[in-house]
Amino acid sequence: MLIAAVNNSWAKPASTLFISTFALLAQFYSPQVAADEVAIYLGYTLGANDDDRITAISYSLESEPSFTWFDGVAFTYGEFNGLDKHYGWNEFDDVPYFSAGLYWHLLQGQQTRLTFEFAPTYVDGNYYYAHYVGSRWHFTSSLSYTYFIAQSDVFTSLRYQHTSNGGIEPPNPGVDGLGLQLGYRW
Repeated sequence: MLIAAVNNSWAKPASTLFISTFALLAQFYSPQVAADEVAIYLGYTLGANDDDRITAISYSLESEPSFTWFDGVAFTYGEFNGLDKHYGWNEFDDVPYFSAGLYWHLLQGQQTRLTFEFAPTYVDGNYYYAHYVGSRWHFTSSLSYTYFIAQSDVFTSLRYQHTSNGGIEPPNPGVDGLGLQLGYRW
């Protein structure tokens, strides 16, 4: 009971930190913004936890090409299906994660692009099914192939993402996911 109360106490500070980081970066970053994007993601895990759902919504700010050494910042709120935030082996709730990080366009054409993203991530749980993941603080890296539909502002992406604690605290099994994004750019 005490452990569950301590774990639940992390959710509010994590969401406050996420929102504060978003507001601070947007304030300093937005004067040079070239475009905004919003996207929804539905993916499934790979490997030992195959076919478990990952859902997310993300908001991205893309910079002017000459402004920074990165192409933009992305903020994501998502859920891993099956993470257990209560330390019980039989309770598998959808558990939220929050991430804020940078992205780079590795290749970019008229209707397509290949993007790499790296973001520190807070996950409100320490278990993925019966696998202890060591820490609540993780890193998410992703590679996305994006196609803009009929030269419009609507796009779809095939996205591979890996979330792990980077060896901060053992063990570090990580969670891999593959899925589709649907988004809009303005």
